[in-house]
Amino acid sequence: MTLFRYITLILSLGLATAAESGVSYFTACIDDRPWLPYTHPDLEKPGNMQILVFNASRELGVRVEVEPLPWKRCLDSVRQGKVDAAIGASAIPYIENFAVFPRNFATNEADSNRSLGSARVMLVKRRDFDFEWGVNRLSELQKPIGAPLGTFIITRALLERGGTVDNSAKTDDQNIRKLLQNRVDLMAGYEYDLKDLIQKSFKDKVSVMRKPLIESYYYLAFSKYFHRRNRDFVETFWNQIGKLQSKTSHEALNRDDLTALSKTAPR
Repeated sequence: MTLFRYITLILSLGLATAAESGVSYFTACIDDRPWLPYTHPDLEKPGNMQILVFNASRELGVRVEVEPLPWKRCLDSVRQGKVDAAIGASAIPYIENFAVFPRNFATNEADSNRSLGSARVMLVKRRDFDFEWGVNRLSELQKPIGAPLGTFIITRALLERGGTVDNSAKTDDQNIRKLLQNRVDLMAGYEYDLKDLIQKSFKDKVSVMRKPLIESYYYLAFSKYFHRRNRDFVETFWNQIGKLQSKTSHEALNRDDLTALSKTAPR
């Protein structure tokens, strides 16, 4: 049995679309580390991507069971078919081996119009280090670049741009400390995570470079097992995400409703 409790969100309006699909619920996992403002393991404080999935679920009359897991284990669970979907996955070849993303059939790439949103990855340096991404190349560095363990898209982006990677640390805090100890020349992380952390603990010691390493889209990625059995439902769900995404802002669920839902007993 898993040590992580399932949190059941009962979001049922009894709409015909969900009833006709034969799907009344599915399981999903998120990173057990806060990834603000996108996901949060405490479902009473959901991130934007969770809210978008919750709203799509509510409007389609289905139930989502969400389990926070270490991100690598979350992806492994999707790969093994133990969990139906991952919230906040990137469409990179490694994940596409075992998960399915909404496609733009004109380009044969993942459809950003049906994504859960985008995030920027930034590079951080010591304040006294003479390096500027966009002017200098990553291949010029003498030491590796720190990246959080399990963040495949960051590691891939660094390698594709000529860098070497040290992804043994689990957190941005650990990577910044390695940076200050001269164990890595740079570190990479998500923009909003870095902003709060640096402002709080490292304001006068490091600086974030102006040019992002990458800006990527993130998705609700369904396992190939689930997709094969429920193709129509998956497309309907992605389409619903696209409809909500096309609005000017996410329609947040009432926070009191979320608190009540998160205390509902699992199925």
